[in-house]
Amino acid sequence: MTMPERRAEDVIATVALLDPTERTLATLEREICNVSERLETRIRAEARLDNEKFAKVDREFELIERQRVEQKRDTKEAVDAALIAQKEAVREQTLASEKAIAKSEAATAKQIDALNASFTQAMAAQSTSLTDLKDRVVAIESGGQGRSYERNEHRLNTGQLTAAISAGLLAVSILASTLIAVLHK
Repeated sequence: MTMPERRAEDVIATVALLDPTERTLATLEREICNVSERLETRIRAEARLDNEKFAKVDREFELIERQRVEQKRDTKEAVDAALIAQKEAVREQTLASEKAIAKSEAATAKQIDALNASFTQAMAAQSTSLTDLKDRVVAIESGGQGRSYERNEHRLNTGQLTAAISAGLLAVSILASTLIAVLHK
């Protein structure tokens, strides 16, 4: 090859080497690959981060649900236990009330019997006292003793009779008020 031909090839080779379009395209292609790789890496990192966030939210929901279920179970158990305890307390209170009522009725019956016996004795004593007074009056009237003796005896008998009747009325009123008080308990 001749010199001018060689020079033309060198110029073409030099122009080819100095051609900015080919190098620019290669650089651009390399940069696009780099950007593409960085974008893919970033997208994968974001996806991983999102997955971790979703997993964390899911774990929190599971924990909240477990706590809710456990709290619901505990509440139900506590309410059931309280209801059972209340039923037992009512049963015990009913038994205690029945025993107290039976005891009170027995005591009231005893008091009424005692008051009846006391009243019967008081009435018998009053009856005896009245009979004695009648006998005295009959004896005085039939004995023909003096009028002054009769007046004195009559006054004495009237006083005793008044006292006996008052004592009888007092006993009856005490008995009646006691019976009323006992029956109102």
